Amino acid sequence: MKIDSLKALLLIAFPLALILRIFLTPYGTFGVDVATFQNWSEVLIRYPFSQFYEISKSDYLPGYNFILWFLGKLLYWLANHSIIIDPKLLYKSPAIFADLG
Repeated sequence: MKIDSLKALLLIAFPLALILRIFLTPYGTFGVDVATFQNWSEVLIRYPFSQFYEISKSDYLPGYNFILWFLGKLLYWLANHSIIIDPKLLYKSPAIFADLG
């Protein structure tokens, strides 16, 4: 397979994979995990990062907390601008993009 045809295949495959993952997001989701991520996001928005591990029971590394903080801020910003998005899709987006990566 030539390099150009491989690039063309990837340019088709990745957007299709993204669309498929977005479409399948409501199915097969473990609701407890998504609810936990939403809760952690709320805590990170309301309290300083230094208090997060005192308030929440989390065994995740601090790096993911920054992602959850950003997603929580983004969700509130979207809601304040009357843009409705399913929180489940928003909180699963890091995993979706990691899978595509």
